[in-house]
Amino acid sequence: MDSKQLKSEPMETMTKKQFLLILVGFGFILVISLLVVFSISSKAPSDESDGKATSYDTLYETDKVDDVAKCLEKAKNFRIKIQFNATIGRDLIAVKKRKTGDDLMYNSLWLNGNKSTDIKTLYQARSYACEKKIPVIVIRARPDQGLAVSERLKFWNYYKPTSAIKSWALYDLKLQYYMKILQEVPSIVVVEPDLFMLLNDGSDDSVMVKNQRYQEMFLERVSKLIEGLPKSWVYLDVGNPIFLREHMNELNELAATLTRLQGLRGFVINTQHFMKDEISEFWARKLFCRTGLHYIIDTSRNGGTFSDRNQNQIMSCPFDPPYIKPGASPGWAWGSRNKVVAVGSIYYSTTTTHYQVRSQFLLSRTEATGRMRKKAASMKECIDKPSRNDAQDANVWVKNPGESDGRLYNYGEFQPCLIDHAVTCTGSCQMIAPKDKKSKPKECDCKQKKSSGSDEYSNAYDNYDN
Repeated sequence: MDSKQLKSEPMETMTKKQFLLILVGFGFILVISLLVVFSISSKAPSDESDGKATSYDTLYETDKVDDVAKCLEKAKNFRIKIQFNATIGRDLIAVKKRKTGDDLMYNSLWLNGNKSTDIKTLYQARSYACEKKIPVIVIRARPDQGLAVSERLKFWNYYKPTSAIKSWALYDLKLQYYMKILQEVPSIVVVEPDLFMLLNDGSDDSVMVKNQRYQEMFLERVSKLIEGLPKSWVYLDVGNPIFLREHMNELNELAATLTRLQGLRGFVINTQHFMKDEISEFWARKLFCRTGLHYIIDTSRNGGTFSDRNQNQIMSCPFDPPYIKPGASPGWAWGSRNKVVAVGSIYYSTTTTHYQVRSQFLLSRTEATGRMRKKAASMKECIDKPSRNDAQDANVWVKNPGESDGRLYNYGEFQPCLIDHAVTCTGSCQMIAPKDKKSKPKECDCKQKKSSGSDEYSNAYDNYDN
């Protein structure tokens, strides 16, 4: 045995001792841990407050509810900024029961410029965010002053109340107020239902000329809203598929107007209307292929047999029509997983993909038209395939089921019988009826005339439609 081997033996002996000590230590810790676990598991945890046995699942739920409760309390104070955890495009779109034990639901929350109702709406939106849900917020507060409406569409506003906001200055104050309270709330925001349709109705050129200034003022406000609500997706209402069909030759102009709004997530179609989803998608696709903008569909009233009628039949009774039911429930579609692909500037040529960037500045009409034309260069390929997987973000209920259009009850009044009733727009219940409902004929009360389950009027047209 040489000297080197003798010197290495103590080191080997020490190494073995250290290993044994470590092994014993681990064994001791393992035994103690098992004893602690056995001791805890042998005692069933109980909730001393009510004497009911609980589990780890119920303890987790209790902790979660406590967090929500604290958030709801903070949400009442609009001055408190809350970091909400809801993720738009992922977490549930909020719906709520009308009352406990009732199956009737509502989805959208409306801001109309009235202080008392706005406060309730804003709190409800913040409450949804506390529950990690996405509210659908509809802003309808534009000033009526300066807005010209064609004779063809004047009937559309017949029952709707006039705006509480009388000037753009007051409108600006309201939007600032909304943005300050909602800036941290991830939301779907629908801007001014019907307004885009009224401003771009080509049936009267003189009306469109009068509305040019109004439209410019409006688009400037939408741009500020897009930038002021960084957690939300903002959508501009473009009306219903019938309007787009009647303005087929102006689709490029409509698309160019939408393109001017940098950072706009997209547009709403079928708002407060009755067209089937397939028809809405077909016309939404034409705008998507020209702009790259995504869309949502209002499915609140397109689930009944009334939606099977042709265009003329639907437009003969667009207010509180018979045989309507809710369509698809509010929820995300596949397009919500995708970013909006914008078109690059007309002043350079590139194949680089551009995504939407929010800005309070409008693109010029020339720039927007040029971008729309660049997008339209590949439109043939785009138009030929359905757009739902690429561009439809969601189904929503902009018009909550059961809320009156004004023909049978006061505008906005909720009546459950308005869902699938049988009161047609004939006889004493005409499409345009007195706004004062005190002297309303009994036959115009949908409580007295519920649907029998079949649409006789629609059935009578089956052979005609085919």
